[in-house]
Amino acid sequence: MTRIGLRVTLLFLVGSFFLAAALVVDGYVYANAKASAKGSTSVSVLKWGAVLASPSATPAKTPFVISWATSQNQQIAYLEVVNTGSQLISGQSYSIDTKDSEGSRKNDPSITFTACTSGVWNKDTDKCSGSTSVIGTRSNGTLTSNFSLAPLARLSLRLRLTKENRVAWTTTINMKINRSQIRTATTTNS
Repeated sequence: MTRIGLRVTLLFLVGSFFLAAALVVDGYVYANAKASAKGSTSVSVLKWGAVLASPSATPAKTPFVISWATSQNQQIAYLEVVNTGSQLISGQSYSIDTKDSEGSRKNDPSITFTACTSGVWNKDTDKCSGSTSVIGTRSNGTLTSNFSLAPLARLSLRLRLTKENRVAWTTTINMKINRSQIRTATTTNS
């Protein structure tokens, strides 16, 4: 019987991401690796946003534009904030831009934003069926409110414009919902 040189070497390779055992027999390397994992993870996508719409109208993702009449004193417009997302929102930001017919902002009017919470504004009586809360007064710039709205819920607003001259004004309002104005993220393991 010839003697076959049998050399067996057990070699452990340790790397930053890899651990394996290899068996070397007569210059051949035999290796076996096994990995397993148990558990499950689910991922859901958050969608959030809000738009402005005329009362009871279908919301559109476009700026809300109000063309005010040329008369003096006070004028009123009604609109609604509609939560178009799948998450509760806890606030809204309104970007307001008011210009006269020539594009000027000189002697611009003041616009007071008032919310009707837990109800709606009646255009015929100018009465709120719930509680009123003044958000603020602006003609240009940003207003922020902290009203919570469930998905597809609506918040009724009244805008009261006060001006001293007979110029025709146009107000454009854009809605923005920041990440800080939606519920905090949650992690669920199953």
